[in-house]
Parts: sequence; C-alpha cells; structure tokens
Amino acid sequence: MPEIPCSSIRIGDFIMLEGRPCEVTAIPTSTSTTREQLRYLGVDLFTHETHGDTPSTPDLNMPGVVFRSYQVLDFSDGHVTGMDDEGNVKQGIPVMNRSNLWNRLNKAFETSEGKVRAQVVTDQGQELVADIKIVS
Repeated sequence: MPEIPCSSIRIGDFIMLEGRPCEVTAIPTSTSTTREQLRYLGVDLFTHETHGDTPSTPDLNMPGVVFRSYQVLDFSDGHVTGMDDEGNVKQGIPVMNRSNLWNRLNKAFETSEGKVRAQVVTDQGQELVADIKIVS
C-alpha cells in the first residue's frame, strides 16, 4: 500500500484508518509530555462509520484504491449506471454522500451537452462515485 507522510495529510484526503479506507474529517492535536501528537479522524468511504488513529510512525497508509471513470448512462436512488471505455455497463454504483455530489450530477446530466463521467473509487471489491467530470 502506498504511504503518505503524516505532515502532508489534510482534511478531505483518503487514508487508511483502522484498516478501512476513510476520508479525513478532522485532525485534532493533543500535547503529550514530550511532543504534540496528531490524531486523524475519518469516515469510512463505504460504511460511513467513524474511525481514528494516532500514528506512532511518520507515515500512514493510503487506500489501495483504483480510480475508474464511467460514462454516466442513468442515475436514480443514489446510484449510477455507467459504461466503461470498453463498452461494459455497470449498474448500481453508489454515489458518495458529500459536497452536494448528487445535486451536481443531476444538474450536469440535465444541462450538459458533453458527456458526464463518474469518477469511481474502487477498493477491496467495493465501488463508490467520488466525483464527476464533464467532457466534450
């Protein structure tokens, strides 16, 4: 798994917390007798459970995620139907509940003359739409 220096981690980054792929939601600090310690709190990308870690090493693991792009064919009930570049259709990809993504997807699909592409995070066999892009 790739590693990221703890000093580079920011809110919104994806890191592994307690063995799960999470989006960092807070980085509180605590002062011990010898040095300041950072604690990373995040929400599991797939289960929405909260996880945390106070690392004892200078680096944390990043998820072994794969980012895929699908052309959006349809969407409903928080899920997308998309087609990959080889023409394979994938149904039921859940949309991440963040940054007004569902509303952005709806608006882009209705008003865009270009194609809407779903940027999908895949980790350990699970998939999740994390962002969208409009391509011409």
